[in-house]
Formats: sequence, C-alpha cells, structure tokens
Amino acid sequence: MKLVCLFAGLVTSAYLYGQKTYFKHLDGFSARQSFIINDTIYTIGNKITNFTTFYRYNVFISKTDNSGNTSNNFIIAIDSFENDTFRSTLIRYGKGSTLHNENLYSALTLAGNGKKDRAFLAKYSTLNGISDTLNCTKDTFATVIEEVFCNKNNQVVCGFYFYYLSQLTTKLTTFIYYYKDKKIKWSKLYPDESLNSRWRLKNTLNGKGEKYFFVHLQHQQDFAGVPRVTDDYVIKMDTLGNELWRCQPNNRDSINTEGMQMVQKPNGNLLVSWCDYWYRPYKNMIGSQQPQGNDNCTVWFAEIDANGKVLWRKSIKWFLTQKIARNNYENLFHSKVIAVKDGLIWSGNYSYYYRHNYLLKTDFNGNPIWYREYELYKTNTAEQEFIPYDVTATSDGGYVLTGEFISQPGNVFKNGCQLATIIKVDSFGCLLPGCQKVDSATTAIRDIRKIGCKVYPNPANETVNIELPKGKNGDYVLEVFDMQGKLIEKISIHTSLELNTSKYANGFYLFKLYNEKRNEIETHKITVYH
Repeated sequence: MKLVCLFAGLVTSAYLYGQKTYFKHLDGFSARQSFIINDTIYTIGNKITNFTTFYRYNVFISKTDNSGNTSNNFIIAIDSFENDTFRSTLIRYGKGSTLHNENLYSALTLAGNGKKDRAFLAKYSTLNGISDTLNCTKDTFATVIEEVFCNKNNQVVCGFYFYYLSQLTTKLTTFIYYYKDKKIKWSKLYPDESLNSRWRLKNTLNGKGEKYFFVHLQHQQDFAGVPRVTDDYVIKMDTLGNELWRCQPNNRDSINTEGMQMVQKPNGNLLVSWCDYWYRPYKNMIGSQQPQGNDNCTVWFAEIDANGKVLWRKSIKWFLTQKIARNNYENLFHSKVIAVKDGLIWSGNYSYYYRHNYLLKTDFNGNPIWYREYELYKTNTAEQEFIPYDVTATSDGGYVLTGEFISQPGNVFKNGCQLATIIKVDSFGCLLPGCQKVDSATTAIRDIRKIGCKVYPNPANETVNIELPKGKNGDYVLEVFDMQGKLIEKISIHTSLELNTSKYANGFYLFKLYNEKRNEIETHKITVYH
C-alpha cells in the first residue's frame, strides 16, 4: 500500500454543449465503481479510518453532481456486521456491485486478524442506507465475491472460495450462485482440476431480456507461482445454470491474452476485445520455458454470434501505432467496456515506465473513433499515474472514469499520495473541451498515407530531431499540441528539423506532421522531461 495523502480534491472545469468536465479526489484511497442515478454520480471505494495500531478499512459511498460537488454521505463500517471490532481489521470492496431498481447491491469482504475472509452482499438504498445484507460465505472457507448482477430481480453472485493446503498452496473453487428470495436457487461450481490447473472468473454480462447471461472464465494452467498458460472462454448460460455454449475468442495457440472484455451488440452478438500480451512457454522467440512479452502486442476484436461461433477477428494496430507513439509495445489492458448510443467505450491502462490510462471509443464492429489519455497534474515532476477501474455514461452525454490517482513524492505531493479519484469528461472524451480538434487517426486514416519520418529522442530533453525519409522534401508542416489540445508551434519542414524543446514544460506532446498535397499525415507522442 502506498502512502495515502490527505489532499483536497482539485477540480478543473469547462463547458461544452452543457457538459461540464473536471477531475476530483474523493475521501478514500481507491474508488472502484460509479453508478448514475438521474444527475447524481454514486461512487464506491475504500478508505482508511484508523492509522494508529493497524490499518482499518471501511467502504465509502460518495455522491457527486455533474458540476463536481461531492458529499460523502455514507460509510459502511465493520461494526455494521460484527460487534466485536477486533475480530476484523478491514472491510474491503472490490469490483462487485450492480445497480437495480435504484438500489446498489455491493459485494463486501471482511478479513483480518487470522479469520477467514467472509463475503457479504449488501443492499444499499440510495435514500435510506443499508436495508438488507446476505451472507454469501461458503461454510468455513475463505470466500471472495468478484462479480454481482441482477437477473429478473434475482441476484447472481460470482466469486471463489478456497482453503490452504500449505502456506503457499491453495485449493480454489470458482462459483456462480443464483439467489432468489435470499436463498440459493442453483449454483454452478468450477473447482480446481489439480494443483496445476484452475478456473478463474474474469467478468460477466447480463443478456438482453435477462433470459440468459455470459461469463468469461479463464483456465489457468502450468503454475510456477503464477499460471504460465491461460485460455479464455466466453460461456453463454441460461437462468437455470445450464451452459448453452462455450467459445474461445483467441485462436492463437502461442498467445496468452490479457484484459479481455465483452459487450453485447444491438444485433445480439457479442463483441470481445483483448490484448495478445504474452507468448506462452516455448512459443516465444527464444524458446524459453517462461512466458515472454510479445513486443508486437496490440488490441484485438472478435464477433461471436448467437450460436457461439466466431465470425471474424481483427486488430487495430494501424490505429494505435499512431496514437501511442512511445513504442510499439501496445499492451492495453481493458478494465471495462460500456455500450452507448453511437458506439462502445473501452477503459483501461497500459505500461510504459509507469501505467497510462486511456479511453477508447469504437463503433460496434471495433473500428476506432477516438482515443484519449489523461495527465492530471502537468507540473508534477514525480512519477504519477491514474488507474481506471470503471467507466460509466452520465446523463449529459459525457463519461466518468473511476479509479485511483497515485503519485510518488515530488514537487506537487511532497509525501506522495494514493487518492480515490473520478474524472468527468465530455462526449468526445475530452477533459478540456476541444481536444478532438487535434484528432488525426480515425477510421478514415486507411485512405491516408504515412510519411515514415524519424522523430527522436523520446523521451526528449533539450531537442527533438525530425527527419523526413530520403526522396521526400517540400511542403511538410509540423504542428505541436500539448495534451490539452493547445497549439504550441507550427513550423514548415523541408528535409529535417532540430526543434528546441528546452522551453517546453515537462509532459506529453502531440507532434502532427502532414503534407496536404500528397495526402500524407502521421502523429507522434513525445515525452519532454528536463
């Protein structure tokens, strides 16, 4: 756990077509999910309430309006479940909540002081606090809830329970419980097949009309501390717990996937997306028995029809190569996807020295529309990152990213910090309105030729060199934008240019090079660090 900094939330605001944008720190160290009721954003996360003899976690629920005004109206404390406050040291909240009939159903885990983890489902009325709780603990096993959703007014609770065979070895069973009137109507169990093979539930999706639902299960095998071989399956299940079909979106035997998310299209088919992040043992370039990173990894999409058949697969590397110009390691891990009126919104993060957040908008066939990243403190000289866990659409057409902001000690946060944070953006995904004006890589980019110039070094200090390919010269233009979309410089290039960046503030910049006569264009993201 990184140091939690008691720092007042900073709000930056702007309007675009009535959409207000801001980012705000909440009263906690991690925000996990947000839900929208009318014009109010309900955010759930964790906070620390005792810094003395040991950490003591509770769960907070905050209310924020579209203007960024927040009130911490409710705290779920351990004492709500146990009178003896020394029996547990923390109550934590992961990602298991759902909104149904304006009630939040939140999965909570009690842990600490040698007791086994106990899992509860709390029904939270937005007006009256907790109105009911359901103990989902399996016998005396340590139990954790990972996903919750409602189907025909019944609760579907997914998670796992386990026990220790030795200090480092556990036996684990993944479960799906279907509750009706607070009793288990049926359960589906996926126990460990062996000490070297287990099933883990990754995410779920309620089907249209609530006549069926989908679960994403990952088969993890060949353990050496962590699984070295993983296979991801999408399973369609009816409301009686019967598997209707099982489909494997990734068909590459050499690849382990990461960040797989699924969403249902208007036609009823599924669109599934993932990153081809790892080569499996002995399938990599050096023949190692350990998984090796795929240096050419990127984001893939597949469409699955109503019968569980994969109709097509494709990547969007042509798009991301222009949007993420730091390197070719496009290890984007989706954390959430939602369907909106005119497309799909994917959120997540990727690693390059540290984690970078993103919002990616595509159409219902996975064709990219725009891509955004958010740097909250431009003047911060320390390593900083915002980790998004959730994204949801707001009533004014914008979006809220929910997660945590982390900064190492530096000029902005002297002691470092870890802060529950929400980011409110407009319908273009812009934190500061107008950022869409510098978009260059869209679905139409297929008809535009790349220039193929060299832009280096990256990261840059005092200068950046831009070199056109041999045989290309003439009317090329360089435009430099900061990450708020402000045009910094506009310069003509004949063959090459050495650009003085010593006057630039530390941060990320978009270099846009183009030749309108030749219909050539490309962009590079450059980090300036003095």
